[in-house]
Amino acid sequence: MRKMPLWRIMIRKKLLNLLSKRKGSVLLFVENSKAPFDNNLAEQDLRMTKLQQKVSGTFQSETGAQNFAIALRFVNLLKK
Repeated sequence: MRKMPLWRIMIRKKLLNLLSKRKGSVLLFVENSKAPFDNNLAEQDLRMTKLQQKVSGTFQSETGAQNFAIALRFVNLLKK
């Protein structure tokens, strides 16, 4: 039987440590059916704003950024 490399052992220990620290939230979706399995909704809400920044470089003004955020919230509300 081959011996496991040290780096793989360390990764497993770190993962187990992380999971034990966050025990309450790791399987929250099993206990609470309304809890989302992932955070895709949060990521999707940010994606359009980040895309707008990449395309235009930045927003031209604070008002323009606020108007974009309001319009984006309205579109996201309609989708949900």
